[in-house]
Amino acid sequence: NKTSHSDSSGNFSFTLDRGLTGQRTVVLSMSKKDYPDRRFVIEFNRCWAEGEYAEYLQNQAESLSYKNLVEKGERYAGRIVCYDGTVEDISSSGARTYVRFARDGDASMQLVAVLDGGEVTVSSGETARLYFRVTGESYTMSMLGTDGEVRDMELPSVTLLSLEAAQ
Repeated sequence: NKTSHSDSSGNFSFTLDRGLTGQRTVVLSMSKKDYPDRRFVIEFNRCWAEGEYAEYLQNQAESLSYKNLVEKGERYAGRIVCYDGTVEDISSSGARTYVRFARDGDASMQLVAVLDGGEVTVSSGETARLYFRVTGESYTMSMLGTDGEVRDMELPSVTLLSLEAAQ
């Protein structure tokens, strides 16, 4: 996600998506008739200053009902959303962490938030605020129903952006 601009004097600039973080490599290739081609490789690590990421997420978060997330998730892929609720379960596989989250503490409104790398700083049973990016995908999980029977449930899958314990 970048935009680049150049002018005839050789000045250039580029703009990166504010929301993207982590290791980045930018390659600038320049060619002009009668001049040798040039390539500049710039590597950097884009990090958020403390407090700025939370503010960014608050400003980017859009409203999305749980019903639309479940029934039409693919239509909202890429959207940043915020839900309050309860952390039901946290599990890991390799570098990936899965957080099963119930919106507003309602067991019938659950989703699975996936975090690649990073650390989850809340525990099961805690009330929390979850910021996520909609993927349009879902996970099928075996869960114990209120009647004691194990049932397969299809839950929306989202990319975890931030998970904070409720104040």
